[in-house]
Amino acid sequence: MINDESLKFHHIGILTSDIEQSKKDLKSFGFSFNKDVFDPLQKVDLSFGVNSDHLLIELVSPRKDSKILNLLKKNGVGPYHICFEVSSIRNLEPILKKEGYLCTLKPTKAIAFDNKLISFYFNKNLGLIELLER
Repeated sequence: MINDESLKFHHIGILTSDIEQSKKDLKSFGFSFNKDVFDPLQKVDLSFGVNSDHLLIELVSPRKDSKILNLLKKNGVGPYHICFEVSSIRNLEPILKKEGYLCTLKPTKAIAFDNKLISFYFNKNLGLIELLER
């Protein structure tokens, strides 16, 4: 069991082929977008939207040379990952491994989060989980 008192839901990542259209569609549901970023590591365009309940959504649109493009082609548009904010990714790594999570991206500085560390883990029952270090 992942037992970390610092664990806090952060955002849902949604994979999209048309980030501008997705932004327009989500604006109809009360989301406002004010941060757009290109992530050169993952080769994706990102846009962050929030609603009045403070639910944060990250739109993820892969460019032609992105590894994530294959996921979009295979699975189509939709939820891509769930992100949790944690005090220490490294402290959770052995617990996640023991629980059957496979690391798909080791702790890496993320341009979208002011160079805070992120890491991705895959679980066959949950899909992709992103950890964001405070």
